[in-house]
Amino acid sequence: MKIKEIKKIYESVCNEYLNKFCNKQEMLNYGWVADQVGGIALCSDFYFNFHDILVDVNTKQPKGVIIDWYYDNLENADKSINYHSYIKGLRVKDISNDVGKSQQFYCDDRDKYGNTECTQQCMPCCRDEQAQ
Repeated sequence: MKIKEIKKIYESVCNEYLNKFCNKQEMLNYGWVADQVGGIALCSDFYFNFHDILVDVNTKQPKGVIIDWYYDNLENADKSINYHSYIKGLRVKDISNDVGKSQQFYCDDRDKYGNTECTQQCMPCCRDEQAQ
């Protein structure tokens, strides 16, 4: 199959998802921003990325759930969450105020040189700090 054919099928599928989504949400479909099919869509007064539209349709979310998520994120921009997490039950109010602050942990697995063999390399180990 040629790229041109794949693109045509992709755009058709994206447009079908967008139509289904807008119909379900009872929104006006103003199409894709900058005519970038599969990017950001303007639905009534809302902007949604294609992934969130896909998640909403494929998981058969009730009408309005995505709007609740949208406004929850607008009102709490410093703690916004993705739509997938929202439909799984996470709410912005559940996120603590210390988001982004460094957390300490202890690594018990050390090699013969005293280096950590921890898989949680995203946080500083306080034993390493104590050793310095």
